[in-house]
Amino acid sequence: TLPSRPVAAFDFDGCLVRTNFNQDMTLPRDLISEYVVPRLQILHDKGYTIAILSNEASIGNRTKKSAIENAIRIKTSRMEAFASLVNRPMWLLVASCKDKYRKPDTKKREGGTKMWDHVLKHSKISSNDVKKCFYVGDSAGRPGDHSDCDKNFAKLCNLRFYTQTDFFGTKPILSILKTASSVSSTFFEDLEEQQNSKKILLVLVGLPGSGKSYFASKLSKEKWG
Repeated sequence: TLPSRPVAAFDFDGCLVRTNFNQDMTLPRDLISEYVVPRLQILHDKGYTIAILSNEASIGNRTKKSAIENAIRIKTSRMEAFASLVNRPMWLLVASCKDKYRKPDTKKREGGTKMWDHVLKHSKISSNDVKKCFYVGDSAGRPGDHSDCDKNFAKLCNLRFYTQTDFFGTKPILSILKTASSVSSTFFEDLEEQQNSKKILLVLVGLPGSGKSYFASKLSKEKWG
């Protein structure tokens, strides 16, 4: 039996990548932030399951078979290209019609929570890990947002919600998720013992956005401030 893993869920268009249905998507150029790929990699490597939950009614709105197939090809090829760039396993779910699988906004009231229900049913998350799950999206009802469907979806699913601006900004991901640093207390203790006898060269290595500057600042203030 596979161990339970909490889910880090994301919208796709406008949250992870900038897309236009009638234009080609090019990666990494069209990523909304340089932090997208490394932060998703960090989440997976720290024990999260990555899930992308996307509305795409433009598929279901078409009537001709060829048009439907073309819309499906465009959507799936973009998501698969993104997954390949991140290079980590992830769920890719698309709500293609205005049914209960669609993430609903508060005005149109079309949709429901079935995409998240599907994730819960098939990923077998423990009740403790469900509390750690969260959702990130760009449709939060802010001025300029086309709707509040992402924020409303998170609310209906009882998930912590972050906007893409907050989640993929310059703030370290560990600070965003309000989790303890993966650096053990013995690491600080070893440094403290050494600082009285000799100078220390500390080299921090990690992906962009992984928290190197945050850790260095915290270490400096708490141990050598």
